[in-house]
Amino acid sequence: MPSGVKVAHKVGFNTAYFANNDVAIVFGTEDYVLCVMTESGDASQAQNAIAEVSKMVYEYVESNYAG
Repeated sequence: MPSGVKVAHKVGFNTAYFANNDVAIVFGTEDYVLCVMTESGDASQAQNAIAEVSKMVYEYVESNYAG
């Protein structure tokens, strides 16, 4: 997220399934809720995937609802 964008989020982990999850309310031009759930053997890779999905959704919402 760009700096200044307010986000309320909760992360969750399940080491038995190699799961890293994040659910967030994003307070942007148009508020939305995003939940990303992963199953990966690598926590860093999972966190990068969550960040990438979050960025794509944020850019999509901003480009379609701005102005």
